[in-house]
Amino acid sequence: MDSKALTWPENVQNVTDILYSKERRIFVYEFDTNKPIILEGFKHIPEVINWLDTQDNVEIICLSGDWEVGDLLGSLYHFDGYEINPGETWEDFKSDFAEHAEELQRDNREWRREIAMEEGRLNGIQSYNDWMGY
Repeated sequence: MDSKALTWPENVQNVTDILYSKERRIFVYEFDTNKPIILEGFKHIPEVINWLDTQDNVEIICLSGDWEVGDLLGSLYHFDGYEINPGETWEDFKSDFAEHAEELQRDNREWRREIAMEEGRLNGIQSYNDWMGY
């Protein structure tokens, strides 16, 4: 792993660009500081988990950017602060992430229904049907 550290906020020009970037980064929160260290250069999540196991002073890390999640979704997934705790394994991560992805899909379906109902009230049944995909 060829990681490079960015300090917060000295080398960070725009926080929004960092948080919503597609670049793979991890935010490392240590026990004795309230400012994260931002690391780049990791290629795969198992690599991040293995690195975390070697760290004694890390309280938690957060994933940011587009990461491959293996066969869970079949492609890249954009993370904007997904937490990984010391001691978690790749199997733990896959299990937790699968639950997270299912919950997100349920939430998106619920929001789609809410939007469709509002559209139906404002613009008629055809608008509702369009939003629901009928």
